[in-house]
Amino acid sequence: MKAVITFIIMLGICGCSAGKVGSFNHLESNRHNLESLSLRMSKDEVMKIMGSSVVCDKCSRIKNRVVQNPYRTEKKIVQVNGPKEWEILYFVTYFNEGDWPGVDRHTLVPLTFDENGKLINIGELEL
Repeated sequence: MKAVITFIIMLGICGCSAGKVGSFNHLESNRHNLESLSLRMSKDEVMKIMGSSVVCDKCSRIKNRVVQNPYRTEKKIVQVNGPKEWEILYFVTYFNEGDWPGVDRHTLVPLTFDENGKLINIGELEL
């Protein structure tokens, strides 16, 4: 009986560790992949490098939280020789410890694509 209880406890501990390590490995992967990007790459090229895998943080207070890669996207209308629609993809590179979501503007790296789908900026862009 003690062996069964010990086994169940060990499974719970290992499962929690595996989820957390997987999450942090994913974030390290995002940081590493950002170094491989070059301006003027197409959105498809960028997504091949960055990937679209999901992170499941089984150790957060909210179980089985899923984070998409990219974490968030938005479109902006900018005035550059007339109105243009740019797309910004945000990738998580760090995770704040504590309460979910643990993601804010300081933990995200924005990638900005112009109206032709070309990468024009890595990081914050002031318009």
